[in-house]
Amino acid sequence: MKLVTASAPTMKQMNRSAILSLIRESGDISRSEIAERTGLTKPTVTNLVGELLEEGLVVEWGRGESTGGRKPVYLRLNPESRCILGVDVGIHELRIVAIDLEARVLVRKSYEFSVQNNNERFLAMLGDSIEDVLLQLQESCHIHMSQVLGIGVGMHGIVDSGVGRAVFAPILKLNGVNIRDNLSARFGVDVLVDNDVRAMAAGERWFGNAKSLDNFIFVNVGVGVGAAIVLQGEILAGISGSAGEIGHVVVEPGGAVCSCGKRGCLETVCSGPALAQRAVTAIESGTETLISDLVDGDLSLVTGLTVHEAAERGDALAKELFATAGRHLGEVLAFLINAVNPEAVIIGGGLSRAGRHLFDPILDSIGENALDIAYAKLKVMRSSFLSNPTSVGAASMVLRNVFTPEL
Repeated sequence: MKLVTASAPTMKQMNRSAILSLIRESGDISRSEIAERTGLTKPTVTNLVGELLEEGLVVEWGRGESTGGRKPVYLRLNPESRCILGVDVGIHELRIVAIDLEARVLVRKSYEFSVQNNNERFLAMLGDSIEDVLLQLQESCHIHMSQVLGIGVGMHGIVDSGVGRAVFAPILKLNGVNIRDNLSARFGVDVLVDNDVRAMAAGERWFGNAKSLDNFIFVNVGVGVGAAIVLQGEILAGISGSAGEIGHVVVEPGGAVCSCGKRGCLETVCSGPALAQRAVTAIESGTETLISDLVDGDLSLVTGLTVHEAAERGDALAKELFATAGRHLGEVLAFLINAVNPEAVIIGGGLSRAGRHLFDPILDSIGENALDIAYAKLKVMRSSFLSNPTSVGAASMVLRNVFTPEL
């Protein structure tokens, strides 16, 4: 058995976070209830709650019924007392939100990548964009830097979350970007960095459909395909930060060339750009479809959304493209389901908006390929986040660190 030791300041911070987390989860709770449920002494609870009240993180909110003595004073989290910045480093732009402690969006801004990226330009743009959001927070919400708990960054590509470094972002052509060190030095707050899909999973667990789940798989299907695997409440990163890169599992040997250099990866079949390219190829080979009519014959305008619209109108090609994409994604998910036996699979990203056109073949494929015992109690659902999933998820990584820090 491994013994865990900690300094007095660290233990105080852990106790403080435990109290704060309990107040958040309970809604209304008294000091005596906190002492009973945490096992902390009443003087310790009184002192730490006093600090939280003084800092505005907690407020007193009404009184309960007396059981013979004084009526207990209830405590409640003050969600407006602090905010967190969440950054989504996408393919074409940065999306930044500032949220309060209950994920209410205070500021939302987007910034296009205007120049060819390299590490230095990227870091400069990232920092300047965050500074712009902080300025708007101060001007429109009267929130100052002292009220910012931290910055979370969800980053495209492979990320070493332990040191906050973007190891490889192939589409952005970035390698070894020390995001955490740069932003921490510039803004003086805690900075957490992770892969964008793992950030989405963190948001889903903190605020969304996975709030009560300790074991689930989150899948993002959009410009690319990726997954986050959560076991016993912990998101797996892997030894090199590449855990969950299911988009690069080969499902059609000898198929289309993927951005990773291999042929026939899941991402070349089941992603927005893949659906669009397959539709264009079919049209150019003579297949009749509504898709060309929807773009007035300009095939450069075909997107995954175009294919979805055609599928909604009953177009045979569009429906077949979604069926193929869903079947292959279901095959890969069935392997994961057999391997880790999760409670749920949650699917998000732009392509998840296709609804039954994508989900029906996914469910059929999982049913055909997963073990009955692993599939019997499995829930497959759509993500609860239809907007800002990565940026809100990145901010929730900071919240988790505040409310449940690790020794």
